Amino acid sequence: MKFIILSDIHIGSKKQVPGRTPVDSLHAAVAHINERNADAELCILLGDLTETGSDEEYAALKEALRPLPMPCRMIIGNHDEREGFKRAFPETPVDAGGFAQQVFDAGDFRFVLLDTYWPGNGGGILDGGRLDWLEAQLSAADKPCLLFLHHPPFDSGVPGFEALRLEDRPALQSLVAAHAEKVRALFSGHCHMTVSATVAGRPAFGMRSLFYQIPQDFVNPKLKGSDTAPPAYGVVLTNGTDLTVHSVDFDLPAA
Repeated sequence: MKFIILSDIHIGSKKQVPGRTPVDSLHAAVAHINERNADAELCILLGDLTETGSDEEYAALKEALRPLPMPCRMIIGNHDEREGFKRAFPETPVDAGGFAQQVFDAGDFRFVLLDTYWPGNGGGILDGGRLDWLEAQLSAADKPCLLFLHHPPFDSGVPGFEALRLEDRPALQSLVAAHAEKVRALFSGHCHMTVSATVAGRPAFGMRSLFYQIPQDFVNPKLKGSDTAPPAYGVVLTNGTDLTVHSVDFDLPAA
């Protein structure tokens, strides 16, 4: 099986990146996927779909994704807005608490998509029964699980992002440790950089942004985006329950 990962699109962002807007980058990514990876079975979007969560931004996102030949499954990030997201994508499952979380099977895996949105905060949280929901999904799983969330479940080592961390990271790590035999890997966005880690001994992958990247500065607490690094999306190849994870650079078509 092959699946695509798109992260941190930021539709509506006013950030100045020469020769590129978020919509430009998404159109270019969709064209690149359709040319080279149209055989993927699905596409996962890892949050920060928009900049402010407005209805107009979600409408633009929805229109730009339309040419993809595979189904898209989405989670939200700190730049999104849960109710606006649910209005734009009413077909997206929600749990009993109203959180945009879902679980489904594809290939040899169970895909578990988490909602870490924390209104008014740049960081993430898994309160309100979200961790209990995850525990129930892992307990019931009869396949290896892949977990997807916007905020990284690990310490990135980058001070600027540690100020915007997942509040419940220790509790999530303990939950993964308790179900380590069922958790095959975790995927996250938020950091706009390629980073690999382990969470309770399980592999975890931080994905790059579809719009702009952030250099790995391990000293400066202030984040600064790169205007020159190319956008990227992820391609994950599976062989049984083994995974190969690629970060695919692409750029806008020549003018």
